[in-house]
Amino acid sequence: MSTLNMEFVGLDALRRRLASSQKTIDAELRPAIRRSGVLLKTEAKGLAVGNRLPSSVQYRVHEGGLSVIVGSVARTGLSIERGRPVGDRPPVRLITAWMARKGIAAQVEGARVSLKTHKVLGVSTKSAKGRAIGKAQRDLAWKIALAIRERGTKALPFIFPAGHRKKDEVARIVNEALRRAVRKIAS
Repeated sequence: MSTLNMEFVGLDALRRRLASSQKTIDAELRPAIRRSGVLLKTEAKGLAVGNRLPSSVQYRVHEGGLSVIVGSVARTGLSIERGRPVGDRPPVRLITAWMARKGIAAQVEGARVSLKTHKVLGVSTKSAKGRAIGKAQRDLAWKIALAIRERGTKALPFIFPAGHRKKDEVARIVNEALRRAVRKIAS
């Protein structure tokens, strides 16, 4: 039987390069993934409704910098993104806080809204009038919460549309990082 032996010149050097290629790829991808997270966060903030929801949008890098999660840390973020289905009642305390921020006052004697801050004034536990205003506010919040349970709420998505709008730009950022890594590995 005859055998043929072949020697590949440079094979050992190629093996060494390929062994270190994962570190090179990771090193190039980490900043690209972070930049993509910032880009998506900025876009989602622009799409988020209200005064407080945009500031709740954050991103977090995972898996050693090779994965990023963009989302809202607001308790109501998910129900705003997806909408609240019929039968799902929001917490009354969140509705009460929302009413206070928006200056929504129950129609009760003594309840008034600040023109400057738009907050409900006169709610207090110290006076009978203040307690009556507070009770009227909670009663109205219950009615709103029950109406939401009956009708649900419309989705106002801001995270997924941000991803959809920026997917080409994210792909460009990641592809540039991969091209840089390949050039480093090849050189």
